[in-house]
Amino acid sequence: MYTENPPGVGINTREAYNALTKRLEENNIEYDVFAYSKKGLKNTQAVSLIKLPLLFEFLFKRFISIHRLIWNIFYLPLLAKKYDFVYSFTSYGSPFIKKQVITIHDLICFQYPKQNRFQYIYFKFILPYIIKSCRSIVVISEFTKQDVIKHFKVNPHKLEVIYCGHDHLSDSKIAIDESELKNLESITNGKPFFFTAGASYGHKNVDKIIEAIQILPDYLLLITGPNNTYYNDLKKSAAKNNYNNIIFLNYISDGFLKLLYKKCVANVYISAYEGFGSTPLEAAMNDKISIVSNKSVLPEIYGDSVIYVDPDNQQEIKKALISVASSKFNVDVYRNKFPGLIKKYSWGNMANGIMTVILQTLNKEVRQPLSNYKKKSPAKIR
Repeated sequence: MYTENPPGVGINTREAYNALTKRLEENNIEYDVFAYSKKGLKNTQAVSLIKLPLLFEFLFKRFISIHRLIWNIFYLPLLAKKYDFVYSFTSYGSPFIKKQVITIHDLICFQYPKQNRFQYIYFKFILPYIIKSCRSIVVISEFTKQDVIKHFKVNPHKLEVIYCGHDHLSDSKIAIDESELKNLESITNGKPFFFTAGASYGHKNVDKIIEAIQILPDYLLLITGPNNTYYNDLKKSAAKNNYNNIIFLNYISDGFLKLLYKKCVANVYISAYEGFGSTPLEAAMNDKISIVSNKSVLPEIYGDSVIYVDPDNQQEIKKALISVASSKFNVDVYRNKFPGLIKKYSWGNMANGIMTVILQTLNKEVRQPLSNYKKKSPAKIR
């Protein structure tokens, strides 16, 4: 359910779809895409904007969650009748469609139900029926797979683990504008800084990073996040405590995000729960190390390529910050692991995995490499 200014799942949708288009064309598979925006998507002639019938569009256009729910559960099944197969890049689908595959990124709403009450209700009472109607389910990590098995009692053979990518922030794909360099210089005044992205909810533990960085008063902490309650509470708390080395940034471009990774001392990402957790990978794409939580999926994804801390142990966080800031710190111990990490988690690899699921669902032969697939009779997917 892709929107104009996508959050993490939306970025995943955009990049996975863009990488998948080539695979679909190689297999002579016709497809249509339904989304809330065409911005950033390839092959936009195949993209239709999601709309409800006139009265419902008028009533629910401002309430995106309700609008999305109504469209998926009731309107999508009508559209799906003329297609062979429906694939969703998110957990949204319909219990009234039999030949469909959905993607579950995480079950964070069960751990923190108050963060997004609507999502919790959807996952608790509606998603189980959609899962029962799916041919298979894509999950983005082994950790999420086990969570899905635990909460929904799903047969493990129904779940396909396909890891995310994040190479859209690589050197070859995004240029850094000269004005962005000047902007960063004016923001930091040349001081060294740590960086943390995605300060969206309490489980990200950004408040603990803010407190820990005070042990290094000559270093700044730059923070990006959505303009929501948690982010604004962080701002108020930093101001109340006179933390003058904390800088909050509004919505930034991919180019400026890339610049922050390149220029920071290290990325700090001590989230208590993630389904994948992409920011340390984005940092590695830009040759920068990360201080990472040892909770949930993160050890599975990053192995020995990052510095781990217990996010509930303030002394461990402070010790890691001091260590990385030290002139004696050997950064190459971690940087030497980056090439293998980057190669493993690419959008191309994710598209290959999705393509295999599509072909299996359509009962077509799966061959490798994908570029060698022979043209076959066309099929249609969502």
